Amino acid sequence: PQYLALAGGRVLASDPAGCPGAPRQRGLAGLGALAQEDLVRLVDEEDSRPLQLLDAKHDELVQDCMSLLALSAREACNRTSWSLDALSSTLEVLDGFLVRVYAKIHGAAGAASYGRVACAFGGAGATLLLRGDICAAGASDGVPPRTKEALVALEAHGTGELSRVKGYGHVYDELARWHLRAGWEPLPAEHSLVESFPSCFPGGQEAVREQGRCASCWAFAAASALSASACAAGDGRRAEVS
Repeated sequence: PQYLALAGGRVLASDPAGCPGAPRQRGLAGLGALAQEDLVRLVDEEDSRPLQLLDAKHDELVQDCMSLLALSAREACNRTSWSLDALSSTLEVLDGFLVRVYAKIHGAAGAASYGRVACAFGGAGATLLLRGDICAAGASDGVPPRTKEALVALEAHGTGELSRVKGYGHVYDELARWHLRAGWEPLPAEHSLVESFPSCFPGGQEAVREQGRCASCWAFAAASALSASACAAGDGRRAEVS
């Protein structure tokens, strides 16, 4: 075909049609005809297809999804005393946008829980999917324990690294790069300091040191690595780091 649009391994459109007479694969644009259980299954299959990471704090699709959740809660049960912190989000393009958001939900009386929200934007409408009763959101977690552990760790120790997030693919383009000069020999498949600097490793191995009951294996490991590197840098002259 002269024109072919792909996303997530699926054919979105082709001109001329790739398979004349075959029904076009239904995506989110046909939400009206898509059964609820089919949409739920589609959301749960997040590990079976490639997804794109979104900036959970600033992406407009994530903000729209969170607004849709807040609006739905207000209309369904007049809930206004809560707030949402989006922690992680992904995007999948399927004739529309399927946004999955893992968030911390702050409910009434200081209660908080972790849950997954999915928003399907397609055509002129949007569909919200949330496990459990939206009026009880914040009272209990809506994700497995291991997922909650990961979200708690992400909340406490997020690095802010965005190079793999949609819209930030070129964030490191301006950083200095080291280029291998022409004529340099390629790196060997393997290299052994023991063979190159045998005097640094009597008996063919690093010296074994006794730490006693000090519980300082971490210090001994670092000192041994520094000693071996210093010896190699000194052309085989033994160096002890303690």
